[in-house]
Amino acid sequence: MPAERIDLPTALAAFTMGSAFVNHLEDETGSIEAGKSADLAVVDRDLFESPVEEIGDARVDLTYVEGQLVFERPGA
Repeated sequence: MPAERIDLPTALAAFTMGSAFVNHLEDETGSIEAGKSADLAVVDRDLFESPVEEIGDARVDLTYVEGQLVFERPGA
């Protein structure tokens, strides 16, 4: 629904800091800051530089949970 679209910065904030907030974990995760759990995903492209129609093609190359590598895409 075009009327319900949100921009990329808002979407990323919702899936990171917003998710931490609704789960009452904003002091532990949701952003990259000293003292927080290093939970993050590394994607294969700069989403802010990609054409909007290609964002859905992005692939996760690496995933870290509490600073430990838990996923690495083969061939990445």
